[in-house]
Amino acid sequence: MENIWPDICRKLAQTMEDTQYKRWILPLEAEFKEGALSVSVSNEFVRNFVFKHYRALISCAADELLGRPVLLDIRVREREETEEDVSCSPPETEEASAAFEACPNLPALIMNTSSPRCRPDSDGENGHKRSFPGQSGSYPWRHSFEDFVVGPCNELAYAAARNLCAQESSVPDFHLLYLFSPPGLGKTHLLHSVGASLSRKSNLIAPQIEYTGAGEFAGQLRQLLRGNDLDRLGRFKARFHNADVLLLEDLHLIQKMEKTQNELLSVISSLLDKGGKVVFSSSLAPRELREMDDQLRSRLGAGIIASLGHPDMDTRRRIINSKATARQLYLSDEITEYLAENMRSDVRQIESCLLSLACKARELNRNVSLELVREILVDHLDRVEPALPEIIRLVCEAFGLSPEALKSKSRRQEHVQARDMAFHLARKYTDLSLQEIGRAFNRSHSTVSKGIEALRLEIDRQSHSGRQLSRTLALIERSGKLSSPGQV
Repeated sequence: MENIWPDICRKLAQTMEDTQYKRWILPLEAEFKEGALSVSVSNEFVRNFVFKHYRALISCAADELLGRPVLLDIRVREREETEEDVSCSPPETEEASAAFEACPNLPALIMNTSSPRCRPDSDGENGHKRSFPGQSGSYPWRHSFEDFVVGPCNELAYAAARNLCAQESSVPDFHLLYLFSPPGLGKTHLLHSVGASLSRKSNLIAPQIEYTGAGEFAGQLRQLLRGNDLDRLGRFKARFHNADVLLLEDLHLIQKMEKTQNELLSVISSLLDKGGKVVFSSSLAPRELREMDDQLRSRLGAGIIASLGHPDMDTRRRIINSKATARQLYLSDEITEYLAENMRSDVRQIESCLLSLACKARELNRNVSLELVREILVDHLDRVEPALPEIIRLVCEAFGLSPEALKSKSRRQEHVQARDMAFHLARKYTDLSLQEIGRAFNRSHSTVSKGIEALRLEIDRQSHSGRQLSRTLALIERSGKLSSPGQV
């Protein structure tokens, strides 16, 4: 049977942080035979770390691909250790792993679309080469513009990235794009989309694309400077200066690194002077890079700066449906709504949840139900908030109303009081904004705000109606076992 490891890698790449994927999964070697997946690693520390942190993900991905349980074996490969391997290996103790992960210093992953994949520190003569799983001759871009879900939170970033790739850009002299957002909101997706789009231009010679993280770039440059190997240092610099496109992630990591900033500024100037393209990603806006060289920060502001925000409810629904369809996972409208209500942090969280959902359903031979989704969310959220549909159900039961009546235009007192209580509970027990709560009830955010205040005043007055409302509210909170945001 053909090796499934490349497909497993692609699945893992979609759910893991890009830096962690490159560091822990990319160097692994694996083969599939006789129904078992054998993964080999470089040393005992790596074996223990991968077994502890990634064994479940690898197993789930393999099971999902084959539709049955797969035996997984993680072992240390037998080979002679080289001086290069020692210099690039992780710390030998688990206590040191935190510092290792916080300060990445592995050689940069420099991807040239016109040459075979190999380790970037290979000099082409006696360097230790390793092919990227499943590909040869081109970088395996994991994402494209076609599978990017566009919403109000990211439409400028998406449009700018596509425009950068257009042969006839609608923005004259547009060669630099700066993307920033908290983690997991689509920066890496857009960088891969740019790389994939520029790599397949049929009427152009394939451009030389260098794709790496700022931490890896700084780490290799630092190693070469310390080693005083002018020949390898020259080849490292030439690789970037001769590129046509630079895609650099996590730019904020090189703050306070004067030599790295100077070299990067030189690379940017070289690329832009010859009409090349540069795309940066960062968790910080350029103005927040206070420990960055003024000249470099000025260069960053010379192009288009675009942020990516947290997706709104509608965008989350479409992301969930898109990811579920890609995994051949059927979700009912109720389940999609529940996930969209609760999965608000980032897209990677949604990816991880759907992968776990598919694996658990298969392992337990169960249909994907709302009950199963709730079980999965316990492991994927810091807390599990009651979904708005659950709050609506509890309020309707307490007031003897239907959901349709609760959301209707009726101004009858019991309808208004029930709506105001639903507004209050949604605001108290979820992270939904006033606008999102209002949309769920076909009301404006100002109506939600006024309703919450009216309920509070009525209860505070200790009138007969206020005491009834207070008892009803307490009954709902007890019966629903609701917990405030921040509680587990």
